[in-house]
Amino acid sequence: METANLKKVNFECANFLYSDLKGANLEETNLVKANLIGTNLKGANLERANIENIDFTKSNIEKTNFKNANFKSTKFKKTIL
Repeated sequence: METANLKKVNFECANFLYSDLKGANLEETNLVKANLIGTNLKGANLERANIENIDFTKSNIEKTNFKNANFKSTKFKKTIL
């Protein structure tokens, strides 16, 4: 799903465990309780995304756009920033 356009999609409780979402457009997506452990989000666009109860453990969020994203109860353990 690298560079995929997933704007405004509801991914509540979705499983992206170790997925490659490099460069993906996730603008305004709902990621509440989604599993993003080990996910490659390098260069992805998460502008205005709802990022609630997410675990970014071992994920790559280098150069990811989180402008105006809503963060709540989010974990960043061993995350590549």
